[in-house]
Amino acid sequence: MGDNNADKTVVLSVLSGNTEEYGEIVSKYKDIVFSSVYSMIKNYHTAEDIAQETFVEGYIKLESLGEPYNVGAWLLRIAKNKCYNYLTRSNVRFESELRDYIPDSKTFEPEEFFIAEYDKYTLERAVNKLPDLYKTVTLLYYFNNHSHKKIAGRLNIPIGTVKRRLYDARLKLKKEFDEMDIRRRIQSIDTIRVV
Repeated sequence: MGDNNADKTVVLSVLSGNTEEYGEIVSKYKDIVFSSVYSMIKNYHTAEDIAQETFVEGYIKLESLGEPYNVGAWLLRIAKNKCYNYLTRSNVRFESELRDYIPDSKTFEPEEFFIAEYDKYTLERAVNKLPDLYKTVTLLYYFNNHSHKKIAGRLNIPIGTVKRRLYDARLKLKKEFDEMDIRRRIQSIDTIRVV
């Protein structure tokens, strides 16, 4: 996973008071910790939060690390435990969210349900194609129901910038859906010609 002697040197240095050197550990292991978390959580923003919490907890509990040369594996263990805790806590929330997505059979025909699910999937794909600048605010606002103020605070940007990015994201999404609609119409025309 890494150079064990170098890890040991950095850990011992941090423990002896050179706390700024902890940044070397973060830099070295941030990608593998994030990848590990993301593979379990499947949500980019939540994975970022859990990865960050992993490094904070690692710093706080660094004295309890028995083998300083093994800091990478130790951080991965912390990350996986945080993922398990998150998944356990979010299981109840997931069940209630799932109920929101399962329509009442009295109000939805199976075909309508399929169309609604397809539209949701298409929207998520289109949002994920947005540049990160717009994707982040769009996901926070529309999918996580954060207010403009909360997004501004979380991203450390002015509220006006949040509103502008949401506006620009809507324009980009509209353009994407218009292009998808044109492609769909062309495909249906081609299908008619073939038949």
